[in-house]
Amino acid sequence: MTLKDSGLHDLGFVGDPFTWRNNHHVAASFTKERLDRAAANSAWRCIFPLVRVANGDHRHSDHRPIIIDLGNKENSESNGPVQVLPKFEARWLEEEECETRVMEAWGRALEEMYDSMVEMQKNVLCDLWEWDRNVLGELERRIKRAKRELENCRQQGISQESVKNFIANQYQYLFTSCVGQIDEVLNCVGSRVTQDMNEALMEPFTGKEIWRALENIGNLKAPGADSMPSIFYKKFWSLIGNQAK
Repeated sequence: MTLKDSGLHDLGFVGDPFTWRNNHHVAASFTKERLDRAAANSAWRCIFPLVRVANGDHRHSDHRPIIIDLGNKENSESNGPVQVLPKFEARWLEEEECETRVMEAWGRALEEMYDSMVEMQKNVLCDLWEWDRNVLGELERRIKRAKRELENCRQQGISQESVKNFIANQYQYLFTSCVGQIDEVLNCVGSRVTQDMNEALMEPFTGKEIWRALENIGNLKAPGADSMPSIFYKKFWSLIGNQAK
């Protein structure tokens, strides 16, 4: 009903129909629901008539990602690639050098005197991604190398001892550093917030309140516009807390 009143249409989907699960491991309490969906109005659908929506695989979240393929855009003014902002990778925290790299990058950002917190974070992310490419090596490259070596072993004939050594070496390599009408509705709802309650809600946030809210956010929940998951702030709060406040 809400979609209809807003002039929106469900775009449908391919894949598993259930986009959320409660992660309970007991069959009696295990629940799956379709909570997430993609919607658009008629004008948008005319611009992207070949849109395709897929429910992806949930890995670190209880929600499936909603992946939207726009297909060919009609009357497009630009067919250039869309810029994807880099994101903080939680796997970096497993590296011994990560904290040192963040402190150095944050120090350089402070010296540059950026105008906003977002600009400082972008500077830190750029430095971390450069470190990832030049020092850690990309995970995809490691996996491809492991697949090639495994295929070579398969073609050469495999003994039990060679398989054991191969698996042990690969795990050691992977886990080791490599260098409507809302007003009418509201008029029918009685006020429940008193003046004292409103004044308390309007008080400026304190550092303790920000930290308490941060602790209640899952470490790897989807980040916001700054591309930083909550685990980054928790890990480096002593370094960036004053700016975040």
